[in-house]
Amino acid sequence: MRRIQFIPVFLALFITSCEDNGEEPGIIVAEELIASGWVNFESEDYSAAVGDFNLALDEDSTALEAYSGIGWSQIRLDQIDSAQINFIVALDRNYAGKEILAGLAAISLANEEYTIAIVHAKSILSTDADWVFEHDNSIDYNDLWLIVAIAYFHEGDFTEMEAAILNIDSTYSIDENDSAT
Repeated sequence: MRRIQFIPVFLALFITSCEDNGEEPGIIVAEELIASGWVNFESEDYSAAVGDFNLALDEDSTALEAYSGIGWSQIRLDQIDSAQINFIVALDRNYAGKEILAGLAAISLANEEYTIAIVHAKSILSTDADWVFEHDNSIDYNDLWLIVAIAYFHEGDFTEMEAAILNIDSTYSIDENDSAT
């Protein structure tokens, strides 16, 4: 008789534990894979990171942060062209992560696309003057200003170059009569 009383209680617990929490299983799995990808990235296991990010996209094609992770991992694997493609795909699909623009700024500078490098870097700096890359805090707003300074140097705009350098080090001065500066 006692067993019969426990059956409704057991069924009620089972049913409530299986309720839909509003999230699709693919989205949850994709988020976990993205988190795992960033852990691998931060541990410098870039190939494993790319694998996790790709699996996340297999689970949920709208997990656009995965493109950022793939791109940054590919930069570290010296697969610059592939990184650029992944960053552009993320932008085309309206991913708003600032790290995408930072990656594109660096790639544009390396590809001698100076105006584009400046636009990407300044678009971050204009909205987040103290930007730091969440998954590698050695990359920050100073790197963006350096990209801007180098790009302006190559464009021959030394006034803008100096302004960018002063954003990195406000005590720096350039003396046209001193070649060391």
